Amino acid sequence: MRTGTRTRSAGRGRRTRVAGAALLGVALLAACSGGGEDTDGAAGDAAEGTEAVVEEEPEVPPAFAAEPAATLTEEAFTPPMPAAVLGDAVFLADHTGLTRFDAEGTETGRAEPEHPVIHVPDTIPEDSLDQAQAGVRSVQTPLAGEVNGTPVVFSGFPVQLPAGEGLEIIAADAGTGERVWNAAFVPEEWGAAPPRVSASTSLLGYHDDLLILQIVKDRMMSSTYAVSVPDAAVAWSDTDAHFALAVHEGVIIARQIVDGGLMGPLTGLSPVDGSVVWRKADDDTNGGAGFGPVLRVGLPGGLKSALVSTADGSVLVTDEDGLPTGSPPCVHEPTTDVVMCGADSGAVAVDADGAVLWSLSRDDEGWSGVPVGAEGGIVFVDRGEDAPPVAVNAADGEMVNEDSGVAPALFGSGFGVVRDGPVLNLHPRAD
Repeated sequence: MRTGTRTRSAGRGRRTRVAGAALLGVALLAACSGGGEDTDGAAGDAAEGTEAVVEEEPEVPPAFAAEPAATLTEEAFTPPMPAAVLGDAVFLADHTGLTRFDAEGTETGRAEPEHPVIHVPDTIPEDSLDQAQAGVRSVQTPLAGEVNGTPVVFSGFPVQLPAGEGLEIIAADAGTGERVWNAAFVPEEWGAAPPRVSASTSLLGYHDDLLILQIVKDRMMSSTYAVSVPDAAVAWSDTDAHFALAVHEGVIIARQIVDGGLMGPLTGLSPVDGSVVWRKADDDTNGGAGFGPVLRVGLPGGLKSALVSTADGSVLVTDEDGLPTGSPPCVHEPTTDVVMCGADSGAVAVDADGAVLWSLSRDDEGWSGVPVGAEGGIVFVDRGEDAPPVAVNAADGEMVNEDSGVAPALFGSGFGVVRDGPVLNLHPRAD
């Protein structure tokens, strides 16, 4: 059963009302061409302020070509999305660099670290468990930002520095793909104990010329760093007190590390200096993944999740509000600031304040599936091999296209990027 406020679905035919004054002119013209018969009646009816409805052509439903224009990679084996879109370009990260592709999928540039990259696997098992056992480091999602006012895409790599094993963050120019900036440092906790197997860097956010990083060593030990882009140097670090999860509206959402490494209560940190802004002392949730204004967390027992506010950690939505059980995939639609979470068992959408806009259960008629990506008020949903993907209005859950061709995860100027296991394909728009 859908609940919450319902609004008119995007993509339907629009109706334009024409005022009585305009209709009066039409009526007089018709009267003149018809020999003047019944002129008073036509003019009188129009003068009374009646309105006519003129149907316009319906908007073309959002869709993408079912067949790809290009394959960007067949080796995106590690779980995070290794790509980012900026304007008319796709930036694909791998273990040794960052490659730029244009809107047709043609490689147009590449940026690599200045220093030698370490922990480069000879082979990458396709199964994530095998990757963990083999110590394969994850290729993390690149992050869009700026260097001296120039749009760039950042990515991080473990490298060999003169002082020992460390990290190098690079920035590729959005237009050329060439490296235009880099910053390298040895994390302070690596001095006596460098990574034995692997290290990875998650770029969580960009705030007032500060890059917020979460560094994971040997898939276990973690620390939070802020790198000043103008100075190309570390601004501050939090090496053992918090595990950062996301950055939203000037706050780092993290978990306090307690009892020798366990994840404790949700905490808000200042990106300027890492100081504590708020802490939810009575928090009994676990984990956390950020989606704009909300964080999806696990509840005690391990079978249910909740959406909590990034502003203070308060619980906003649970399964009682329509959130599917387990850890349902979620997407953030930035145009409307709506977050939608869904699975085959149902879906729910909330606004920036956490208010439920609508929910959909397994028993309802209509669509069901996994939200993959969102753009322009529309969420694209993958329904598996037995049904075509659909496009859904984020604000009310109404289906606006029964077959969107594919369900992209990323969107650029005239194209979408679709992930099919380890394969990333570029699909042109069809609408």
